[in-house]
Amino acid sequence: MKKFVPLLLAIGVFTAGCSSSQQTQSEPEQPAKTAETAPAPETAAETTEENAVIALVSPEAESPVPMGDAELILEVTDANTGEPLALEELTVKVSMEMEGMEPMTSPVELEPGAEPGRYKATTYFGMQGMWEVHAEVKNSAHHGRGRFMMEVQ
Repeated sequence: MKKFVPLLLAIGVFTAGCSSSQQTQSEPEQPAKTAETAPAPETAAETTEENAVIALVSPEAESPVPMGDAELILEVTDANTGEPLALEELTVKVSMEMEGMEPMTSPVELEPGAEPGRYKATTYFGMQGMWEVHAEVKNSAHHGRGRFMMEVQ
């Protein structure tokens, strides 16, 4: 009797393995059923429309930028009226994608420009190549994003 128990277990495992592979071959695979849940609530960022426009005023988008210290002028306007927006909630990030590594980033100092809605972003481009400038307005009244590519030589 003791000799039959391991034999029966081995036969049972073999049979179960064969029956599941046959079932997979003859029946189409059914998606796994999961418990139904309520959809996740949307966050404010997902539901808020962009109503601020961010434009790169200087340097011009097509002109290359020299490596080293750089000054960028951004302009933020209301998308509906075109009026300049004087904001305290503007963030600017500068980065360069690096193959196989984390992106290279550079700190940005931001200050209001001479005209309403204009901002001076001072940064340092430490390497030649394509740099991305990401700007974002996010406060209770206005939301908007801008992404600009700069060729640094």
